Amino acid sequence: MILKFLKFQIITCFLIVGCVNDPQSPLSSDSIEDIYFRDYKSPKNKWGYMDQTGKTVIKPKYDDVRDMKSNITAANLKGKWGFIDKNGEKLIDFKYKQVHDFNKSDDRVVVQDFNNKWVLIDNLGVIIDSLAYNDFKAFAGAYCPVAYNGQWGVMDQSGKEIIAPGYNNLKITEDQLIVKKDKHYGVIDLDGKELIPFEYDRIDFSANMFRIKKDGKYSFYSSENFVRVSPIYNYASHIEDGYFIVKDSDNKYAILDSSFKVILESEAEKIEYANDLIWKYKRNGLWGLMDVNGHEITRPKYELMNKFQEGMILYSINDRWGYLDSTGEIFIPADMPIAWDFKDGLARILLRNGTGFIDKNKTLVIEDKVFEVRDFYNGLARFQTM
Repeated sequence: MILKFLKFQIITCFLIVGCVNDPQSPLSSDSIEDIYFRDYKSPKNKWGYMDQTGKTVIKPKYDDVRDMKSNITAANLKGKWGFIDKNGEKLIDFKYKQVHDFNKSDDRVVVQDFNNKWVLIDNLGVIIDSLAYNDFKAFAGAYCPVAYNGQWGVMDQSGKEIIAPGYNNLKITEDQLIVKKDKHYGVIDLDGKELIPFEYDRIDFSANMFRIKKDGKYSFYSSENFVRVSPIYNYASHIEDGYFIVKDSDNKYAILDSSFKVILESEAEKIEYANDLIWKYKRNGLWGLMDVNGHEITRPKYELMNKFQEGMILYSINDRWGYLDSTGEIFIPADMPIAWDFKDGLARILLRNGTGFIDKNKTLVIEDKVFEVRDFYNGLARFQTM
């Protein structure tokens, strides 16, 4: 009898402890917003914007912000997203769970409220339409890729469905759509008419032509009559500034123009376009620069090279970074541990206590006073306090 009583006591204790330690279930009256903010922690280091002198233009008070690529951008205040202008003025209330970026006209944006409903609003915050989708990509002109349960379609800027979701992937290129159905790519128009059949491994678009890959080979198709206009290559890069690179079965490279005429053949290990009609080439594991005629701008002696941005190219030697100009002359020696491309006349560099900026006079114009900072857009860079 005593043993039975002890067993009863032990079981009762376990039940009591289990009840005490059990997390309480959310009350049925709790909203999705209440549940969301129960676990939300606002970061200590806040985001704001500086100008190109380092002066704070928009005070760092936001949990998160985006690059100021237009006159209106997204900002997060205490866990809620809204929109501000270049002066930091609130344009749309901070009340959304998620937001995308505005279209190029700054008059349409897709946002999600705390009821998990997606809506299309204008730049005054007025709802244009409710949206029955659960994924979105950036607007391309007047159209926006939309998806429902992983299947992609297209809506216009009024929220009207143009192409019903039914594709594994989708990209808008002018008035055509590159779409993936099952395992293959094709091209359709905005009426859903098939322009290039679904039988290719990959399709992308540049210089008014479709670059198409099938069975490991590459070719180019016209965007006007959708027929092949080039030979078939073992490899072909995108067409950039009127030129592209091909590689044959012996791994030999050549530069061709957009009429598919060979301009230069090379014995280099690798060739990549570096912008500004300059190519970077690799020999013995190191990179150099040459022009379209193969004339050497710099001999191959650099471990890594980016692309030219605003007339400068980042290079590295011995894991240190510097800049070359378009003539191949050293603009800044490779003595920086980390550096970034020039943007809006300034380049980010890592300093001892943070990140700063240099200009094209080789002057440190913004010193290391912030924890994190991003590139300048429209004269403003977002930064995070220490």
